[in-house]
Order: sequence, then structure tokens, then C-alpha cells
Amino acid sequence: MVQMTKRARVLIGGSSMMLGLALAMAAEPVVVTGRAVSSGQEVPWNGRILRILETMPQGGGYAADRAAIEGLSKAVMVDPLRITVDPRLARTNFCSGATYLVFAKLMENLQGEGRIRLSADELQRLAVKGQSDGMGVWGRWNANGPGVARLFYESGLGRNFESFDAAQPGDFMKIFWTDQIGAKEFGHMVVYLGRRKDATGATIIRFWSSNKPGGYGTKEVPLTKIRWVIFSRLLNLDRLGRLPASDSVDPVSREMLRRSFSREEVRRHTGMPAPPVRAEPTRPAADR
Repeated sequence: MVQMTKRARVLIGGSSMMLGLALAMAAEPVVVTGRAVSSGQEVPWNGRILRILETMPQGGGYAADRAAIEGLSKAVMVDPLRITVDPRLARTNFCSGATYLVFAKLMENLQGEGRIRLSADELQRLAVKGQSDGMGVWGRWNANGPGVARLFYESGLGRNFESFDAAQPGDFMKIFWTDQIGAKEFGHMVVYLGRRKDATGATIIRFWSSNKPGGYGTKEVPLTKIRWVIFSRLLNLDRLGRLPASDSVDPVSREMLRRSFSREEVRRHTGMPAPPVRAEPTRPAADR
């Protein structure tokens, strides 16, 4: 049986979410040696992601301006030997920047433990250098629409899906507040923490990110405010060698700047199957 700390229970809240965290932490990833995972199986890294959230700053305010980008660049420090992440240098941040810090911090931790080995070139691919949408790793992560999902799909880092029933705490999640995807979208990039029912029976979604207006921290919103989501689960760190080069441009992410996309297009470009079609109930012949 997995023992959970009181702090972990508070972070998620609710018995079903406690179970999700317990399962994630029970599946502690195997050691990555070179480019191969020794078990040969996909292993979610959700538990490690959730533990990183406990170390992240609180507050700091929300901003997506030049100063925030400069702070993010300083917070993710890359040299030929290692990656070092200090979120305090990106005190005022925005949603994609905050979630990228979590991803980069996981890389730092696992490299320090000897679980992953990255070449100097691969390390440089993780640097934030003001790349435009769709360019390199950061440019994909920061892109409109399914930027993170595109990165995971292209490189094979993980799996993308849209079902809350399949989601687990520690999944990355792109929220769409409207039906627009791409050029006119209004969205939010977060780490999913779970869902619960409030006193009225309404479903509440809980997540972590840099949120307006306060900055780093957890937030809850009613499910009714969310039009659509894409979950991206980190699974295959043996695919880190497939991360896009710093000057590699994803045409799909770049096109998101110019026009709106349909959900069907997004599913096709991120490897997500179409949701099952619900059959209409059959009426008795006398009612037809």
C-alpha cells in the first residue's frame, strides 16, 4: 500500500483524487539508460510532476510580456553538461512558461539522478531563447492550440487524449475556454490535479499553473466554463533524442497563428482518435 503524506492529500483533495495520486506515485519510473527504458514499457511520470509542483513558487503575478520571457530564459539555464532550473528567476510568469518550468525541472532532476543522459545538442534544445511559435521545443510548447500535444506527438514523448475519465493528476492539460482553436483562441496551459463535486453537484476542475491575476498556484473552475481540453501524458523519456532541433519549425503550430482549426483537424495532428459517436435511442415503431 502506498503511504501518502498529508501535504499530498491537501494538494489534490477528495478520495478519488487521492487514489489518482497514489497510483501515479506507485508507478515510479524505471531508470533510463542512454536512450532505452529498461522495462520496455510506457511509464507515466505523473507522480514526479506532482512532487515538483510542491517545490514551485507561489504567487508572483501573471504577465506574458518581454520581462516574463527574459525571466523564463534565465530560469532555464543550459550548458554543454547539464540543465539547471531555478523558477525563482521567473517570478512573474504565464501559463505555458510555468508548465514548461515543471517539464524542464523534471529533466534537471532526472539528469542529476542519472536516470537520463542528454548530449550537449539535446540539452541546448531545451533552452528558452525567445523562439517564435512552432520553433524548437519551447516554440512548440508555447504555441497556440495543441502546442504541447504536437510536441508529444511529433517526438513520441507521450500520449494525447481528451477524456476526463482517462485523466490522472499530473497530466498536462490545455484548456479551451471557447470553441475557437488557433488564431482566435482563448486558452490556458496547466497541470491537471483532479475533479470533484461541489455542494450543488456541479463538477469542479482543479489545476496548477500561473493563473490570472495571482500567478503560480492552484485554481478551481466549474466544468461548465470549459469548452474543450487536451490532456498530454508524459510517458517515453527514451524519446528525448527525438526532440525537435532548435531551428526546426512545426508547420501546424505556425499555421495556428493564421487561422482557426477544427477539433477534427487537431485530433488528426496530435494522434487523438475521434470520440465515439453516441447512438440515438431507438424509438418504438408506434412513435415514429
